[in-house]
Amino acid sequence: MGAAGVTYEVELWWTTLDLSARSVEASALTLSSDEAVRATQYRASSDQARFVVARATLRRLLGRMIGQPPEQVRLEVAPGGKPVVPGSPLRFSTSRSAEVALFATSWTMEVGVDVEAVRADADMDAIAARFFAPEENRALAVLDPALRVRAAYQCWSCKEAYGKGTGEGLTGALGDLVVWNPEGDPTTLGDWRIHPVDLGGGYAAAVAGRSPARWRPSPPQRL
Repeated sequence: MGAAGVTYEVELWWTTLDLSARSVEASALTLSSDEAVRATQYRASSDQARFVVARATLRRLLGRMIGQPPEQVRLEVAPGGKPVVPGSPLRFSTSRSAEVALFATSWTMEVGVDVEAVRADADMDAIAARFFAPEENRALAVLDPALRVRAAYQCWSCKEAYGKGTGEGLTGALGDLVVWNPEGDPTTLGDWRIHPVDLGGGYAAAVAGRSPARWRPSPPQRL
């Protein structure tokens, strides 16, 4: 249920990942043993902390939705690599970049979500040449240079969201598929619909969902 009583088939949630040391310690108590090990694989302590907060926030969100304490939420990887809550129809996707994590949940469809911190020094031309469709590259080429980097990130985020939704990632012929347009409107591929998501000027984000009917995501809600 979204704001003002509106029901959305895909709900979006976000959180900041840079918390106090005490909050990080409390978050770590909800993680599984496998997640705790994964956290130690990050070299920088700041990256470890951000991973811990992101996973703990996901567990709290899913636990709230399925009626379980966060530390008791079971998470498994389904064939194809997508994370699932076994035995539940709830579908979800997560992404994090810099100090922000973005989550998508749905009771009715498969979903994929992505967030990217926009970096002005990134070599988006190389990424575009490898992963973007010719139509997408032509749309980028006519943009003002001041807008091109952010637009390229938005296109990339749409690609990631779609790839995470299907479970195929950035493999296959994703570069031949048009998932972004410069007007910022949703795009459609078969039963999949990809929506750009507004998280503010420093980030590009997108959510993808599979449904034969048209749908729209909720505005991002802070956790």
